[in-house]
Amino acid sequence: MFGGIIEVLLALVKNRNGNLMKNNLFQTYLQNKLPLDRKKVLGLGYDIGYCSDQIAKLYPWMEVTNVDYSKHLITTVPFNSEQVSLKNADFAHLPLSNESFDCVYVNNTLEQTGDVEQILQEGHRVLSWGGVLVAAIPSNAFSDHELRILLDDLGFVNIEIQEIYTFCKLGMISYPPASDKMMYIVAWKRCQKISRLERAIEAMDWVYQTISPEKPNESGIPPDIIKSGYAWCGGYALVLQFVLEREGYKTRRVAFWMKPHPKGHGIEKVDSHALLEVYLDVKWQLLDPTCNIYFNGNSLDDLVRNPDLALPVFAEHEPDIRFRERRYDLYCTKWAFEKCYKTYYENPVFTNFKKSLKQYNKLYTIAKFMKHRILLYKV
Repeated sequence: MFGGIIEVLLALVKNRNGNLMKNNLFQTYLQNKLPLDRKKVLGLGYDIGYCSDQIAKLYPWMEVTNVDYSKHLITTVPFNSEQVSLKNADFAHLPLSNESFDCVYVNNTLEQTGDVEQILQEGHRVLSWGGVLVAAIPSNAFSDHELRILLDDLGFVNIEIQEIYTFCKLGMISYPPASDKMMYIVAWKRCQKISRLERAIEAMDWVYQTISPEKPNESGIPPDIIKSGYAWCGGYALVLQFVLEREGYKTRRVAFWMKPHPKGHGIEKVDSHALLEVYLDVKWQLLDPTCNIYFNGNSLDDLVRNPDLALPVFAEHEPDIRFRERRYDLYCTKWAFEKCYKTYYENPVFTNFKKSLKQYNKLYTIAKFMKHRILLYKV
């Protein structure tokens, strides 16, 4: 609730004239549902045109194609971005190839169309396997049950529908026809439903394939790291944490130090390695995005206390060229854990404190703006 109030106040600051357009508030909330391991996004609707530009700016590794039925509206969108292309087309008959996007993004548009089922079917057609539908629709258009049945019949899986009170949570102007409720949808095109663990491993593989270890990251901000395309182990852990926490995972970054190490530094030849733990099935489970390794449900503590637990992992894992050339066996195998003499675990209390500071900084920005507006009013 507190965070929602802050976002509304920030929107007021951004819109200096005090006008809050309905979809500006939708967009921020809906964009936070967008999985970050996407490359090609299809947006449906004119309002999405503005949203597409924002997505392209926030996530510069994504290419966005925006479609609208109105040719006039498409030609008058007041922005220009190399990452965003615009098309005039009927949502129910998209002139797009099968499996050509990995995300379809629909913001407050479905309920305004004639045939919701046909449009969702088209969305499913243009999605690649592993693609995702991210959409918002007022609660008066469908019930949760009806929407789940429709999405299931069309072949979507891992369907998540969140209904919120937009007036209370987002501070939006009351909309009586929908009882001030909005449904936010995330649904995947897959052959079968996958678990939270499988999704985490899928995201880890994306991080591994997207980022190169050829040079260190110059920024500690995950979107900047993804945009640059380069990082060492600490950057890999930051990016995977950013991707997974966006989807509601509980995570913590971890690290361990080894000595003596063939690539170590100093007299004692010390080297270190950073990884990520995810809390699933009532325990911490270790992921190594740098090496693209999941340790079969074991935590860092488990592996340090019993390095033999790493043996089955590599009995089932065929190292790729990068793994062999960069000698990742020196950082994630039984040998590495046997050399461990010190560990680090990210403190969630400290992390939450930093997040709170960011919220207070936002409030400080709001307070300065409101004080300025009051002074102008008095003058």
